[in-house]
Amino acid sequence: MDRVTSFISDYFPKLPNHVILEVLSYLPASYITEFMMKWNNEISDLILEEYFSKEMHLMLSPTYFPHRCKYPEHIKRLVDFESFGEIDEFLSEFPNVNPKRLVFITGGDFRSLEQLLIAYRERFIGKSCEIDLYIERYELDDKDLELITSFPNVRKLQFSRAAMTKALGGLVKHLQKLLNLQELVFLGHKIIDWSQIKLPPNLKHLDISWYEHLNINTISIPNSVTDLFWNRSGLDSEKLARQTFPSHLKTLMLTYNNLTSIDVSKLPTTLETIDLLYNSINRFISTSSNNAWPANLKSILLSHNDMTNFGLQMLSELVWPFDLQNLRLDNNRFTSLDDLKYLPDRLEYLDLSFTPLASLDISSGDSTLHGQSSFKFPEFLDTLHLSNCYRLDFSVYLATERITFPSYLTSLNLDDCNITDLLVFEFPKSIRKLSISGNKIEDLTLYNMTVDEGNGPKQVVNWNQLVNLVDLELYLNKIQSLDAWEVPPALRNLDIRLNFISHISTKSPLFSSHHSQSTNNLHVLKLSDNNIKTIAYDISIPPNLKVLLLDRNHLVDEFIFPHSFVNSHCLEELGLSMCGLRKLTLKPMSTPNSQLKKLDLTDNYLLYDVSDIRQSINEFYDTLELGLGVKISKRKFRVNSVHTFV
Repeated sequence: MDRVTSFISDYFPKLPNHVILEVLSYLPASYITEFMMKWNNEISDLILEEYFSKEMHLMLSPTYFPHRCKYPEHIKRLVDFESFGEIDEFLSEFPNVNPKRLVFITGGDFRSLEQLLIAYRERFIGKSCEIDLYIERYELDDKDLELITSFPNVRKLQFSRAAMTKALGGLVKHLQKLLNLQELVFLGHKIIDWSQIKLPPNLKHLDISWYEHLNINTISIPNSVTDLFWNRSGLDSEKLARQTFPSHLKTLMLTYNNLTSIDVSKLPTTLETIDLLYNSINRFISTSSNNAWPANLKSILLSHNDMTNFGLQMLSELVWPFDLQNLRLDNNRFTSLDDLKYLPDRLEYLDLSFTPLASLDISSGDSTLHGQSSFKFPEFLDTLHLSNCYRLDFSVYLATERITFPSYLTSLNLDDCNITDLLVFEFPKSIRKLSISGNKIEDLTLYNMTVDEGNGPKQVVNWNQLVNLVDLELYLNKIQSLDAWEVPPALRNLDIRLNFISHISTKSPLFSSHHSQSTNNLHVLKLSDNNIKTIAYDISIPPNLKVLLLDRNHLVDEFIFPHSFVNSHCLEELGLSMCGLRKLTLKPMSTPNSQLKKLDLTDNYLLYDVSDIRQSINEFYDTLELGLGVKISKRKFRVNSVHTFV
């Protein structure tokens, strides 16, 4: 017996379980199933517990929406099976594999599913706790449904992209027998009248969608249902008003319907989420005395409803839920925030994107506003989206009367908001992600504000105060220069693509060794699609920068690699594609220390005018390797391409 065989048979099984599992994660799936599971009982038991005790996904044919395994890759490759033959062979070979849940997925091939259900019926019922069935693009008949409902441990049934009219008799006769069924989904069912169908009594999740002739009032919903979905079901306000809901309903989704008004007093008091996207709701009423939304609501989604100022006024007359956390009003038609001034302070997420707002001011004269005219956002707001409010006018604001935001805000999107100067804003110190792309900003330093209080000038607003800012997006503006712009100290990702920056020099703190402490956290810098013509040789890139993209600039003719590019201990990716380069120059260094792994030179003009192309290519790569101190993975004939290094 050789040493390897001896180690595997005598010592490997005695290693700690976490070490064995770590080793197994690097082995091919076939090696685990064809060798490890048959070779040692202890190892086999460990594999069964780690990989096959929870779920197996048996995909018999492709579906419109591909299955997405929730497990990491080293587990996914073992529990995802993609053909009848593979599934049948595995089940036959390993009768001791019986996970807690079997998930069957088929896109049109019902007969293969039928064969498996019949062949392994006793095993599927007796040794597996739960069965989930996803059946797509197949019109079941009564006999098919009888087979499916004969398995008492079915937990979830989903039928999609196929009519269920041929199985109507089976639904009437057999569906209610599934006492363990918790989730039931019909998408594109083509059944109008559900009055004869009795749904399983312990159902939690019910989705009957994608058929616009459905009469929801014929559905008898079990009182156990907590999540109800009627999307694109031809639902109008009259039908909704007649509907009786389960007493413990938490989620109600009614998207892509014909609702024009909603009576909030008719909604279940237990409701936590209501999704009304893509309707035409412009009237909000309450026929009860309290005039309020259900008190437990945490999410109200009203996007894409063509809501006008009139609709927003009616909405504001209702009492907001005290614990409301998520409010979406994007893609509507109101132009003023006047009727949103009493939003609950506990609100965490607010989306007002794609609305024709004229201003972030509200009418003055309300004594509760203490003289403020600028809209006051909820105190504990975490995320605010105002993107594509392109009618906003900030010309009336002064640097001393800035628009402020809640002190707990961490994410703010102001893309495409017609912003010309940042001096109209003061961002909170709490901000972590800030996007101001697609505007008309020319000078980043105008954000700073200096006042003289008698003891000399003092900066009261500046970028350095944004100590938590991690992601900053400024692409598609009119920024001319980065000179004198102080980088927020925690910044990790900076996107300044599609601007008008013409040069990079040490005048910019971003590229100055004297400011390396403030740029220490920057990992990704995107400067593509500017007008950069010169990059000073003596610049210093941020010390921990990993990705620097300079693609599609105007670094025509010769490009001299700055010393900091070559000597960076962190820079891994450098983009120089489509820059008009004809020559790369790397100045001699005693000990180049580049960590570069990827260099993009696509669509440049390097070596275009040489006479001996083969010799020139070798000289080009020799110079590149010597200058960077790295070895290129493959010397390509096409030098104007992407190169990787080892």
